[in-house]
Amino acid sequence: MKEVNLVSIVNAYNNFGKEELYNKYLSFFGVSLKERELEDLKSFASKINSIYPTCLRILERYFLGFKIPQISKEFDILRIGKESVINVELKNEFTTEERIKKQLKQNKYYLSILERISFHFTYVTKEDKLYKLENDNLVDANFEELADLLIKQEIEKIENIEKLFEPSNYLVSPFNSTDKFVNREYFLTEHQEDIKNKIINSVVKKDEQLFFTIKGGAGTGKTLLVYDIARELAEKGEKVLVIHCGYLNKGQEELKQKQILNIIPIKNINLSKGFNFEDFTIVVLDEIQRISKGQLDYIVNNIKGYVKKCIFSIDPIQCLEKREITNNIEEYIKNRVSVIENQLTDTIRTSEEILTFVKSILHNKKDFRKIPYENVLLEYFNSPTYVTHYLGDLKDKREWKIINYTSSRYEKEFEYDIPGESNSHKIIGQEFNNVVVVIDDSFFYDDKNKLSVKKEKESYYDKFGMLYQNITRARKKLNIVVLNNKEVLERCLEVLNCSVPT
Repeated sequence: MKEVNLVSIVNAYNNFGKEELYNKYLSFFGVSLKERELEDLKSFASKINSIYPTCLRILERYFLGFKIPQISKEFDILRIGKESVINVELKNEFTTEERIKKQLKQNKYYLSILERISFHFTYVTKEDKLYKLENDNLVDANFEELADLLIKQEIEKIENIEKLFEPSNYLVSPFNSTDKFVNREYFLTEHQEDIKNKIINSVVKKDEQLFFTIKGGAGTGKTLLVYDIARELAEKGEKVLVIHCGYLNKGQEELKQKQILNIIPIKNINLSKGFNFEDFTIVVLDEIQRISKGQLDYIVNNIKGYVKKCIFSIDPIQCLEKREITNNIEEYIKNRVSVIENQLTDTIRTSEEILTFVKSILHNKKDFRKIPYENVLLEYFNSPTYVTHYLGDLKDKREWKIINYTSSRYEKEFEYDIPGESNSHKIIGQEFNNVVVVIDDSFFYDDKNKLSVKKEKESYYDKFGMLYQNITRARKKLNIVVLNNKEVLERCLEVLNCSVPT
């Protein structure tokens, strides 16, 4: 996206607005505007121009309709200076004061990453009225004060606005950023909000629908959404029980301790001794792809019997045991009960760079996407001893999160495990800035060009599932350590060496 001059955009619209030429002109700047939006922009530019009619520079260097990558958070008008950022939202008609204020507060949060003073306005065209956010309250404003801010602003030259915004910074993990979650220092995407409202409204209205599914892959914000819904329902007076299908991590223990949520591990559901569901009105089953059919049947029967609401959180790809794949809990649920399905598709946590790389090496295809790679590291070693030494050095530096594969309880299956580091089972739902992952010689590309595990080198737990779990925990940097695997090394180099220049 390029900076634009508002007068230039308006002039071209006045002369060529009905022609394809105008769309081509907007496309040159990376801008897409509907006719009504252009009329609103025209009105806004006219108001600014009337304050300083002979000063063209006040109408220069704007970004129109910028969206934060992967999040799709959009700003109508942005002007970024060395010390300040000015944001203006355009509305054709007044909605409600609360909605306008909420949007500007969200904008303030998303723009805080720039570490500059921020000013936030909303211009309602039909009312010809300007509002501003002041101390998190919506108050009346005038164009004179906005124009003065613009005229005094020292503009910073920005080559690539997208590089200023790291999508992963906006995805708060309830487990790894627990304080931020507790203090509500986060916002949901529009899609997440839609799902949340649908489920909460069903609970409030006490309709007959009992079961809901929230499905999402790694990095889609599924965990944040599920825990946000659970917390809000608890605050509305519902008796919420969260059942996590795995070990409880430190973040979950902290949420329990602070009495934000009542969270228990699935092992507490003892089929022989039973469990009292009568005390709860909402049951949330987190990471349900890992549950046994017996446990699921028991819980579902109790929910039906006591007429409770139930939310299933699932990522069917992140199965760590062979039985989890065989059970196919997603399909089993559909055959057992009537569910309202909700799916998250946009990856937020993982940067586009890392996401593209991971997709490219999990499938050995010729038509992979070529992008710049600045945050993917690659190392090759031919023995576990060298890998162990290398990982030990990284551990000492404390810059990288080393994630071990989970060995059987009965034997150590991976010679390069680093003692004291987390394994695949203990980092479910978590995220880390910099992650290092080992791909050893047990992996190969099958006849469908999919990265798979050699039968003779399978482990107690599903090795591919563990690799996928580990490699998708990275937010910013990924370090791939290839151990004695020529095929995987060649593929990694093929992808990285085709990196296009920035």
